[in-house]
Amino acid sequence: MNYRKTYFALIRKALERNKCPKGVHCEDHHIIPNSFVKNNWTVTLTPREHFICHKLIYKYCLKRYGTNGFKTNKALIAFFFMSNRMNIKRSKEYEQARSRVIAYLRSIQPEYVFYHKKFGKFVGTMREFIEKYPNLNPHLLSGVWNGHKSHHRGWCISEEMMDKVEKGLHTKKKVYKFVHNQHGIFEGSLSQMKDKFSHMKLNISTLAAVYRNERSQHKGWRRLDYVDTRNKIKWIHSEYGIVKAGVTELVNLFPELKLNRHHLSSVKTGRLKHHKKWKLLNE
Repeated sequence: MNYRKTYFALIRKALERNKCPKGVHCEDHHIIPNSFVKNNWTVTLTPREHFICHKLIYKYCLKRYGTNGFKTNKALIAFFFMSNRMNIKRSKEYEQARSRVIAYLRSIQPEYVFYHKKFGKFVGTMREFIEKYPNLNPHLLSGVWNGHKSHHRGWCISEEMMDKVEKGLHTKKKVYKFVHNQHGIFEGSLSQMKDKFSHMKLNISTLAAVYRNERSQHKGWRRLDYVDTRNKIKWIHSEYGIVKAGVTELVNLFPELKLNRHHLSSVKTGRLKHHKKWKLLNE
């Protein structure tokens, strides 16, 4: 018997089907065993097909590589865990046993209750929930159920929280105050600011740095209480004399010197005494 030809004929049949038969719990199977070569080439098989495929892989490896071959032993282990736990000899027995296990696991699944302002109330298992609303993430929903998150895409575990989410009162976000020459004053959270001015492609981390006074501005946005003190910095040089300018301004004034902004900032903060003879003027 040509085990390789039979195996790939079964795989082709499953690929052409492209979906699980109705009413059958299917399983993902690596076309090339993952223990042979790490890969993501998978196909959806019924339990019976899955059993037959592992049996064919083992038979093929045994014939080609012998009883002591590395791939033969890997294929044997995979087939062993599918058959010898319950002394299963035939694919039909495996399919029936697998179906009973799945039916039992589904029967003991807990029921969840979620609320949504638009979709109303849902009562059912997590599997039913995901089947009805495929865009939801089961891990994030579990986080909502366990109290780690207030909501997931508007779904909450209580009507009270649902109302808070609808009104934006479910989190106590810090209020930031920024001002822009064109857009005026903004008050709210950084995420709200990013969403409101999405066309500006603002960076939340950079906005936070502006608010901590680590940056003077971000795309024109400054702290509302920001005071520009750049022109109060006095620099002194043995050749150029005294200059009032900020770090960036000083770099632009003397391009021939090829000044380094970071080194000038270090002079400004006292980490360096001078940079290319530029020092702070101590009055």
